[in-house]
Amino acid sequence: MSFESDIKNTSSMKDKVLLIENCQEMLDNAAELLHLAGYSVQTAGNGIEGLMRLKTERPEIILCDIVMPGLDGYGVLRAVRNMPELAGVPFIFMTAKAEKKDFRKGMDLGADDYLIKPFSGEDLLRVVEARLEKSRQAANKNGSAGKNITELVRETKNFLQLAMFSRKRETKKFRKKDMIFMEGDSGTHLFFVLAGKEK
Repeated sequence: MSFESDIKNTSSMKDKVLLIENCQEMLDNAAELLHLAGYSVQTAGNGIEGLMRLKTERPEIILCDIVMPGLDGYGVLRAVRNMPELAGVPFIFMTAKAEKKDFRKGMDLGADDYLIKPFSGEDLLRVVEARLEKSRQAANKNGSAGKNITELVRETKNFLQLAMFSRKRETKKFRKKDMIFMEGDSGTHLFFVLAGKEK
């Protein structure tokens, strides 16, 4: 069985991939491999173009170069991690920068994985599928909590106002008869009740 026939069977789900890379040859090659593997691929030639794509597309995974003119990969990652509707979307850096400090910087910003250039087609597909599977498992494990908050953020008309609150969200558990909010208190929190009832 050839490599091409292998990759055609890798994914039949049509997961959306956003590929951000300023080297046109690498962008074309990676996009073709992902497309042959059954993914729906959107491409961007730089970080700013990538963020523009995110205004109209919600990918299941983002692959991004680090060294790009204008807005580098770290800037793209910072912007993505500040978008509540993209919470939980895996972010993979594609880079020739293989020093420990570069890995640490990316991981501190919230990167999920790295692909070191040059990488093989097998490496690309293995990392993408592993991260997508991990993301699916996390979504299933978190159940209603993550899904409901994300849907609430996405569907609300006052998106910017809600995003301001949800960016610093925290989960708290209250016992029966605990006081959550009293008449006259200043409204500093947005409460989203996942289970039980309040009065």
